[in-house]
Amino acid sequence: MGMMPKRKTIKANEAGLILIPVMILLALYAADAGVEDAIWKIKYGIVTLNNPVAYHPYDYGTVWSYPVSEQINLQDVTVSVKNVWIPQNIPVPTDPAYASNLITTGKLIVAGSVSGASTYQIKISYYKGGTDAPLEIQTLGVWLPPGFTYVTDSSNLESNDTKSYFPLSTNLVPHSGGQAVIWTFNPGTLFAGSEEIPIKDPFPGVDPTDVPMTSTISFSFDSQQPGAIPNAISWVTTAGVSDVPFAWDADTQIFHINSTAGSTQAEAYIAKNELRQLQSSIAGDYYATGNSVLSDTDNDHRRETWRNPSSATVAEANIPADADVAAAYLYWTGWKNDNSVIEVSPLNPDTCNNFTNWTAGSAWDDTTTYNSSQVFRGYTYGRTNPDVKLTLKNSLNMNPYSSGKVFISWNQYESGHLSSTDGLDFAFSTDGGSTWSSRIIAFRDDNPTSSYSYEIPAQYLTSNNFKIQFYLVGFSSSNRYCYIDNIEMKVMLADTAVIFQIDDGTGAKQVYFDEDGHPQQGTQELTATRTQVVQNFSGTTLHGYSYSAFRDVTDLVRNYSQAPTSPDTNYPGYGTYWVGGIYADTLGTSGQEDEWAYACWSLVIIYTSPQTQGHQLYLYDKFTYSNQDTVNGVNVDFDGDGLPGGTISGFIVPHLIAGEVNAGKLTAFVGEGDVWYPGDYVAVNGVRLWDGTSTSNNSKSNPNNGFNSTSMGLGTYDGIDIDTLGIDPPNGQYITWNSNILKEGDTSAQVDLVTHQDVWNVVYIIISFRSEVSTGGSLTYLIKD
Repeated sequence: MGMMPKRKTIKANEAGLILIPVMILLALYAADAGVEDAIWKIKYGIVTLNNPVAYHPYDYGTVWSYPVSEQINLQDVTVSVKNVWIPQNIPVPTDPAYASNLITTGKLIVAGSVSGASTYQIKISYYKGGTDAPLEIQTLGVWLPPGFTYVTDSSNLESNDTKSYFPLSTNLVPHSGGQAVIWTFNPGTLFAGSEEIPIKDPFPGVDPTDVPMTSTISFSFDSQQPGAIPNAISWVTTAGVSDVPFAWDADTQIFHINSTAGSTQAEAYIAKNELRQLQSSIAGDYYATGNSVLSDTDNDHRRETWRNPSSATVAEANIPADADVAAAYLYWTGWKNDNSVIEVSPLNPDTCNNFTNWTAGSAWDDTTTYNSSQVFRGYTYGRTNPDVKLTLKNSLNMNPYSSGKVFISWNQYESGHLSSTDGLDFAFSTDGGSTWSSRIIAFRDDNPTSSYSYEIPAQYLTSNNFKIQFYLVGFSSSNRYCYIDNIEMKVMLADTAVIFQIDDGTGAKQVYFDEDGHPQQGTQELTATRTQVVQNFSGTTLHGYSYSAFRDVTDLVRNYSQAPTSPDTNYPGYGTYWVGGIYADTLGTSGQEDEWAYACWSLVIIYTSPQTQGHQLYLYDKFTYSNQDTVNGVNVDFDGDGLPGGTISGFIVPHLIAGEVNAGKLTAFVGEGDVWYPGDYVAVNGVRLWDGTSTSNNSKSNPNNGFNSTSMGLGTYDGIDIDTLGIDPPNGQYITWNSNILKEGDTSAQVDLVTHQDVWNVVYIIISFRSEVSTGGSLTYLIKD
């Protein structure tokens, strides 16, 4: 890209135009109006540019053009728009999909913000993969727009020349009408190392154990206009990690606009500030509602009364009247007792008395072979080239179980003194044994876990020709034996269909999707497209299981909710929504009412409107069960990394918006939960969040009953929490900037879901960040005839 020319700003309405002939004056006004039209379209996204191709935010080669819809001052006006590539020392990306992938995957994120009257900071966040090579930073750059300049030697990179990250050079070059600052580092300067190649001097702020690793680079700038804030763009180039050769701050986009009216042209460069779209982000804002279909009416901590179906209403108080539904997601969830677990024949269980159900290699004996108790025995000592495989004889059809979770388990033990080369493996097949998965280790060496259980991965649950095979490993010395007993397969199924009704004010209509995915009205149930199942525990004892189910119901909401009033054409999603037919158990295995019992649903409506420009949403819906520990408490490891709590990522906290108090909000949908058991809460970055209520167990200063079986403002039956969480009043359901819980440029947050006596199931967490969309004034502007 060539340099943006330094131009004096000339507007068509400035003094001196009285000397210009009328037709030229009208053309000047028309061309200027074309620029303003493009700025408005860019800011609000009202019109999709599609000439010559559909607009792409990371396409830096295409020039899009369109005619203004009507004449201006008797002039036909044509406008062109082009994305401008700013990073000075990186070639312009020629593949928009490649450039988009670098941004949306969020592995290496660069973000900038003003942190003081004349201080700018660049935050670099890196999510290191387990097998990634060390990440080397080659250069760091920042572009300051016209009117701003870098204060020499003011960055914290240059404060200590003994540090390995001290720049090899700092270059200041005129670029795109402003100034580019490029710090170049010595070869081998590491941002992220490895065990073999540790980092000598971490970049400012980096802790190599953090996820993500984050560094903040700060410097001072001068401005021609005191108090002005630069629309700067920063970037890095790297080596070592091949999938992130560079990254840049995509929150600020620069556009080149050219407007032509007759022989008169108006040319402008403008900046648009908007939070970038990462993979998990959704534009707009949201409203979450729902209800329970199973509640407690006798105050005994146990839900026994069905509310089938139950309803929730969405009205103007919840969603602006000028909103349009962008997406709508329906979730339902419930608990099932141990009696609902399905046992799969012939493994229900196979007592291992004989090989009726198995094809046994010569390394295996059954009861009749060695006259012992009902158990399979394996060894290879004294046997010539023994076949060590033990294979299920007849294939199983797993398709009926694809909506659930399937476990295969057995008892295993050994005798003799084993070594690390003795043990048992197993594998799965989807084609009746023609091919097998990689072998999975059940145990090695002495004293294996006596009861072994393994969840069969979901990809095997669509096979109608499934088999399992055991492999004996070692046992080639005398008096060493492997034993297998009580092989069984258990299935925990989700409820995959519900009755879904929408009342648009003229009566409730049952709606669903036909086989082709088209919205329909009729008596059929709505089926889930995705389900999740988790086992429940009472301490370490299994206590049934719970499930969640999901269906995108956007087209149903847009087709059957309240129709817009002419001349409006938007669908804000108003109506009353009914959900019934959620299958769950109220009784435990003993036939008594059970505290674990619950059944409920939630509808999340995501919408856009002029009032909600500048929100980004991040939805996390990994279904998670919270066990109990009345002594030490449980902090649910919902991200599965082996550590308490979880790290949510894939977002970026936007710049602070002048005059605004709230940085964001968080809503959690939880099933079960009880008001009687204090000691459960949600914390973000170490700060407990409040659900907007204040009781003896849930003070606003120290929330202590976050999932109390009620939903603030929804008036639902008990057994469900749909809580939007925040901090103390007056912003009780928002996370404020002053709370310092979330900081500009943050790309991850530690979320702790803590409980003591209570148990519950987290269905989703949704976070909304406020992000200003602005274009501000022109960076440069020229009108010429």
